Amino acid sequence: MCQAVFALPGFKPYLPDNSGDYVFYRDDSFERESYVGFLFYDEETFQMRYYAPTDKANFLPEKNIQILFTVNPEKPFLELTGEKIISALTPNSEDVDIVNYMHDLFYELNGRRNKAAPVYPEDENYVSNKNFWENGLRVNVDYPQFGGNVTMIYDVLVPLFNLKKIVDDQGTEIFSLVTFGTLSSSLDSSFDDFNGTTSKLLVKEKGAQINRKADSIEYTYSGKKIRLDTNWSQTMENLWLLGDSALVSASIIPFYEQMKDRYDLFVIRRLLMSTQDSFVEVPGIVIKNENNGYTITSSIYQPITDNTVKNVKVLRRKQNNTFNLMLFTVFQKDYISNKKYFDDLIERNK
Repeated sequence: MCQAVFALPGFKPYLPDNSGDYVFYRDDSFERESYVGFLFYDEETFQMRYYAPTDKANFLPEKNIQILFTVNPEKPFLELTGEKIISALTPNSEDVDIVNYMHDLFYELNGRRNKAAPVYPEDENYVSNKNFWENGLRVNVDYPQFGGNVTMIYDVLVPLFNLKKIVDDQGTEIFSLVTFGTLSSSLDSSFDDFNGTTSKLLVKEKGAQINRKADSIEYTYSGKKIRLDTNWSQTMENLWLLGDSALVSASIIPFYEQMKDRYDLFVIRRLLMSTQDSFVEVPGIVIKNENNGYTITSSIYQPITDNTVKNVKVLRRKQNNTFNLMLFTVFQKDYISNKKYFDDLIERNK
């Protein structure tokens, strides 16, 4: 968490970005389903990706265009110093048009973010009392590419441009964040593998049958009481499994002095990040400030297994400003079949 730097030129974000951070947006300026992603390597190097899945109804093949950009980090604006197309292009004008659009979008999003600066929660115009999807700083601008008068919503919890979504004057989301994350290593191909986060698994099958009358068991980890039952097996000091259906883990997040004035938001952003082969579905994120801490709920899509999991992170502050973190992860089908059981279990461990 500590190895953070500032990324895009022209503004200093409230929360620094890390090498490997990325964002993906659904771009409805295209007639077909389309996504645009940005990956931050370092202050001089970025990757941009356009992806459109196969559209069988309209006989459109999958499209995947990737460009590696280098920029001048010393400039107060975006100045490209080099580029390399790292994916195959088909010899037609459509791919050329998309490449040109990617160039324009990179310049536009960076330039408009510069004009919006600063973006920080203390701003009187920063909305922070609504749900995650609506919170942020609203900036009304004229943006011809997206139809004219639009509202750009910026949130410090979103990496790179801080951009959450663009909404037209009719209230329709026309450019919206679908997932963001960070690569775990140079071998993590999540950015290249992303193909949309909409859950493809229709939860029709029943989940596991759980004994709801099992005897209670109480554990303690770093002073935090963990209340489970005999359905669960302890496999490590801080890890419990419920067969193949769910897991609970406990850990400690240390306090970072260099982030003391924005520590909570810094931690929350890192906990929201997608991880290798697992993509957080951003619009459904729920963050509750409660009980001297936070409860963060999200759905995570795992494309390799075509599964969706419900993920709940319970953060509770300790006396020395560190956080106790309890993580609850359960397959969606098992959660749906045993909703009261899991809701009660999470509630009694807050």
